[in-house]
Amino acid sequence: MMKMYANESKGQAFPPMHSRGGDLCDQPVGAGAFPVDTMFQGDTVYPEYLTDINILLCPSDSNPDALDGWYFNDDPTTGRVSPCEIQSASYNYWGWTMRDDLFFADPVVGPTLTTVTLTDLNLTNQDVFNFLIWAQSSPKTDLTKYDQDFGAIRRLREGIERFYITDINNPGASAQAQSELYIMWDDVSAANPDMMNHVPGGCNVLYMDGHVEFLRYGTESPLSKGMVQVLSGNIQ
Repeated sequence: MMKMYANESKGQAFPPMHSRGGDLCDQPVGAGAFPVDTMFQGDTVYPEYLTDINILLCPSDSNPDALDGWYFNDDPTTGRVSPCEIQSASYNYWGWTMRDDLFFADPVVGPTLTTVTLTDLNLTNQDVFNFLIWAQSSPKTDLTKYDQDFGAIRRLREGIERFYITDINNPGASAQAQSELYIMWDDVSAANPDMMNHVPGGCNVLYMDGHVEFLRYGTESPLSKGMVQVLSGNIQ
C-alpha cells in the first residue's frame, strides 16, 4: 500500500501524517497531551490504496471496537468509512526517518534511558530542535509541515535510503538500507503495558523494504527505551 502510494505521489513520498479529521476532513487533529496523531492521513490512501481498514487493527489489540469511530457519524453499521477519521489505534506511523543516532546527544546512552530529559536530546542539532518543537505544538496551523523534510529528519520516500548508505561501493547497500528504515509499528507504552498489543513487551515493525520483524522493548529503535519515550512525548 505504502509503495503503491509513493509510486504515484509527488516526490515519491509516503503518505503524510494525519492532519485533518472529521467526516468532512475539516477538523484539526491533535490537542493537549496528544499534539500529533501517529497515523497517516486516511483520505490520501483510502480507498485507492487501502481497500480494507480492518488491516489497521492488530488481531491482538485489546480493543476490538477501536475502528468504530472511523465510520460516518461513528456508526459502523452504515458501512460508510470516514477516511479522515482513520487514526492511530493499533499501530504508529510518523512519516519521517527517525534515528537514535540523530535524536540523542549520546547515541549510545540515550537509547537505553527510561527517563528522557531535554539535556539527553541532541538539541544542538537545529533539525532535531525544530522537529520536536513542531511535534509538541498544538494546534498546528501550517499543514504543509506534514509533508516537508525537517533537514536531516527526512520525509519517508522512495530513494531516501541513499542518505543512509555508508558503503557506496556495495551494490546491495540500497536494499540493506531500506531493510533498516522502519515506517510503522505496533502501539507500545513503557508506562502502560495494557496499551501494548503484544505482552510482555514487544511489537511487529514494518520496514521500508516490506519485511516485518518482531522487536522486543529495549532492543533497537523504534523499540529502544529512549526512543519509545521520545515518540510518546514523554520528555521531562
